[in-house]
Amino acid sequence: MDEPNEQDDDKSPKGHISWEELKRKKLSPEDIARIKEQALQDVDKWESGELGAAPQYARKSVPGRREDIDEKLGIQELVLRLKTETVDELTRQAEDEGIILGALLRRILEAHVDRR
Repeated sequence: MDEPNEQDDDKSPKGHISWEELKRKKLSPEDIARIKEQALQDVDKWESGELGAAPQYARKSVPGRREDIDEKLGIQELVLRLKTETVDELTRQAEDEGIILGALLRRILEAHVDRR
């Protein structure tokens, strides 16, 4: 996802900072950590489309952008193979929660790691 262009205004969802505001600010390490934490807390909202799905902000992606974002957030893509029945059940559970399968899998895996 690219930055919105210059015609975009500063209006953003409550509690979120717009790209325009970010561009004007000189961010401290604490600000960056706070923004990173907020982004990670909102993963389900982003992946369900509640955040970030407004057509007026859609832009063509730049090659390498996804990798840059993943690196800055400290996340990594994972590919795995599961039984079809397992995927079907997890997909149903994700739909019941109003999120996509990837968000549910991340939640399950992070909860498992946190318990250990």
